[in-house]
Amino acid sequence: MCGSSSKTWPTCLGWRGYDAAHLELTATVSLPTLWTQATLVDWAIAITLLEWLLLALYHRRTGRGLHPSRYAWNLVSGLCLMLALRCALQGADWWWGAGYLAASGAAHMTYLRQRWATAR
Repeated sequence: MCGSSSKTWPTCLGWRGYDAAHLELTATVSLPTLWTQATLVDWAIAITLLEWLLLALYHRRTGRGLHPSRYAWNLVSGLCLMLALRCALQGADWWWGAGYLAASGAAHMTYLRQRWATAR
């Protein structure tokens, strides 16, 4: 922690010897504000898709690890949950969030059915 009583990042950087005026920040972003925006959800979605891509490429090149079809429905379910959260944070119409939640449930049920079929 920077020891500043302010909750803004430029002030915190200023305590560590940085000149906050030269950072050219367009807006002061506090952590509570960042937490309630959809930006964090966008980053989580991007990281999840990047992880999926890297796992798929790893499996394709080496033949090791899970085949992408083994976890695709689970991935879709998680992404739909993140999209529903994003809709709620941005104040979208309720039916968008409800649609993503329904799609998440359907994808999760498909994933479970696929897992049960391979376990038999």
